Amino acid sequence: MPPHIKINVEQVKDAGGLVQQKADEANTQMSSLYESGLTAKDGNAGFATGNALVSFATNKREKTTTAITLLRDTGQKIVESAQLIHATDQGSADGLSRTASGLDDLGH
Repeated sequence: MPPHIKINVEQVKDAGGLVQQKADEANTQMSSLYESGLTAKDGNAGFATGNALVSFATNKREKTTTAITLLRDTGQKIVESAQLIHATDQGSADGLSRTASGLDDLGH
């Protein structure tokens, strides 16, 4: 017999919401981290590697932003999955109740 699986929908939704929240916080905190490359380039006109530094920082920022976006999307999907589980469980319970009521009506 397969193991009984119990999913606490509210905890799953809370976890997904927390993932989304942390992704948003990371995005906010990360946004200024990569701006120093441009500041260094602009502040040092003779800085030979200025363009390479800006290019590197831009590339890293894009990759970090992509990772954060994927994390946020995952959090959203966790919340949506929890809501779907709840709706499916409620639909199953309603269907079972209707079936039981119908069977009860047959007996009378």
